[in-house]
Amino acid sequence: MLRLRRAQMDGMSAAVRRAFERRMAGKLMESFPAECASMGSAALASVIREGIDRAAQHRIDRESDVALYLHLVIALGPAFDSELGWAKDILRDPELPEGARRMQRLYREAVARTSPPGDGEHGR
Repeated sequence: MLRLRRAQMDGMSAAVRRAFERRMAGKLMESFPAECASMGSAALASVIREGIDRAAQHRIDRESDVALYLHLVIALGPAFDSELGWAKDILRDPELPEGARRMQRLYREAVARTSPPGDGEHGR
């Protein structure tokens, strides 16, 4: 599995990074068509770039984890990691040293907090 470490993100070729950003734009447009359409392509590209950098700051470096992080950026807002107390707590938890573990916990908590009661996900 591809890992996008901070040093790699800083040093990777512009073409490789742009390709990842384009793939993510397509995936996010599929998952969040209304939100992405209302942003426009330039704003979406900016959100993706900033989200990749923020994920790296939290030691979230696997491509699949960064992709999931970007989904949360669209679903919860671009600064969810600094504005939502529960998200900040998870991202700063010293018991969760790995990016993958942080991302799993963050995603589960986001689903629990945003799913309506009775849909089978709430409260997990």
